[in-house]
Amino acid sequence: AGYAGIDFIRIDTEHAWRRDESLENMLRAATVADVVPIVRIDRDDPYLARKALEVGAGGLIVPHVSSAADAGDVVAAAKFPPLGRRGIGSLSPSGEWGRRSREEWVAWSNSEPLLGVMIESVEALSAVTEILAVDGVDFAVFGPGDFAMSIGSDDQALIKAKTEDGLARTCAAARSLGKHVMEGVGLKDEEIRARVALGVTMLEF
Repeated sequence: AGYAGIDFIRIDTEHAWRRDESLENMLRAATVADVVPIVRIDRDDPYLARKALEVGAGGLIVPHVSSAADAGDVVAAAKFPPLGRRGIGSLSPSGEWGRRSREEWVAWSNSEPLLGVMIESVEALSAVTEILAVDGVDFAVFGPGDFAMSIGSDDQALIKAKTEDGLARTCAAARSLGKHVMEGVGLKDEEIRARVALGVTMLEF
């Protein structure tokens, strides 16, 4: 995938069990291919943010973020003081096993890795502007599956309309704040153009 010419690759650990060497191996492969690996972690384990970043993730996606407070917790887990409360540990792949100075690694870690939050419920959509306004959040991922579940209806036409509206509102909020939206798209040119026109800036194929 890395040699195909893509800019980033998303590695999932929310719905896949990767608390072993498999994640590290994929991150190493991404590094060799010069592709940014963005890892989706579980929201309910704040230590996973630190662990994924230490082992070489170039960005994180955190699911089920429903409020600005949730988004603030994401930033706090991923950033070093004074921006967050992440613990230091530069003897890691990200810290180049101590080759970087402590100051250099902290400054890089607080500015370079991307932080994304998933907007995937009616509750989250109602607070999407406040969520994306949190300093340190770089992009949103709209989750249509869980969002559809949160609507609480079996009316497929209603679900489709509300889901499309949810993505559009997420894109509008991100655009107003100078932030980005990641969304899976098809390979057809017209589908890609439609998503770009809507405001999707990180295309996932």
